[in-house]
Amino acid sequence: MSFELERRLREARETLPDPDATATEHARERALAAIGRRRSRRLRSTALVAAVVVAALLGVGFAGASFLREPFTASKPATSRIVDRTFVCAHGALGDLKEIEARAGRGIREGRSKWKQLPFAVVATGRATNSLSRWGRLTYSYAWITAGEPSSTTTIDSEWRKIGVPATLGVSAKACARATSRVPLSAAGLSGGGASPFGEEFDCPTPRRFLVRVRATLDSPASLRTREGFLATRVPVREAQLAVRTETGRPLMYAEVLESGKASLFTASGCFRE
Repeated sequence: MSFELERRLREARETLPDPDATATEHARERALAAIGRRRSRRLRSTALVAAVVVAALLGVGFAGASFLREPFTASKPATSRIVDRTFVCAHGALGDLKEIEARAGRGIREGRSKWKQLPFAVVATGRATNSLSRWGRLTYSYAWITAGEPSSTTTIDSEWRKIGVPATLGVSAKACARATSRVPLSAAGLSGGGASPFGEEFDCPTPRRFLVRVRATLDSPASLRTREGFLATRVPVREAQLAVRTETGRPLMYAEVLESGKASLFTASGCFRE
């Protein structure tokens, strides 16, 4: 800075009036107020942080206590109104014949609201049987489907011995295992039609292993549970489909049942009526 500029600034400062006492006091009050506001904000921030930390610690404590009180339980199977599963089944567990028996029957009503026989479809071993167990002919079944709500006297798939309905839908847990293969729910390439109330039966030669797909719409959400060697449910079914194919994709059987009582059965050309 030049000497001349310094001289002029000094002369200008000397000519300026000094602040009076009132202005000085106002400036002092404003400065103290600003300092107080900053301190208040810092205190509020500190209190807020402390409250958050305490709440978090309390939450962890309550969660831990709740966890300690909660008993360990096994996870429950997922439930759904739609059951759609594919299985690979094998001869040997239920019988040595390399053939399946495709059966289906239309429903028979007993009055307006009661079923004497549910509409049904079954894929079973070719082994002739009507077991004395409560499963009856279903004992040697790979899978079966029904539709409608059974009563205590309703029957399905009966021959000479009338049995009740131990399960509305079932798959053999002994002969079948879950599979990811694609099995279309279609009657394409098969022949057949509506089943009579007295039942339709066909024998179909098959390889040792074959694919089975069951799909059903239930009245209420449920899961297939293990029951005496079957994956089954007792929940009433609204409609269901059953398809059987070889592992190479050749169709062998397709059936569907409806809660109206209708049942349809379609089989391959190599199958023959019993």
